[in-house]
Amino acid sequence: MRFQQPGARSRAELQADLESRDRERVATALISAALNDPDREWVEAIIVQFITNEDPWVRGAAALAAGHTARIHRDLDARIAPLVRKLLEEPDTSGKARDALDDIEMFLGAGEP
Repeated sequence: MRFQQPGARSRAELQADLESRDRERVATALISAALNDPDREWVEAIIVQFITNEDPWVRGAAALAAGHTARIHRDLDARIAPLVRKLLEEPDTSGKARDALDDIEMFLGAGEP
């Protein structure tokens, strides 16, 4: 999958993609929601839902969504950073997790949540 920054989409479109079980649609929806949906709590809920998904591509996208959420909102649910840290242990997700944790630290301060 090549990266293309997803544009804003309706909540109904995002929900349909999140329910699709298609890894590319789910990953794109996670990133789109993080970048464009103003409801931080809704975005955080879907991050928590998908960060433990069976597919490492989806888990990595959820981690990146967490980093974007921290950057955009300058806040992040305290449950999320520890879930992202767990992804550092997996070769398939460690790079995305590190990028996300860098954003979380940068935009929320030296003490990661």
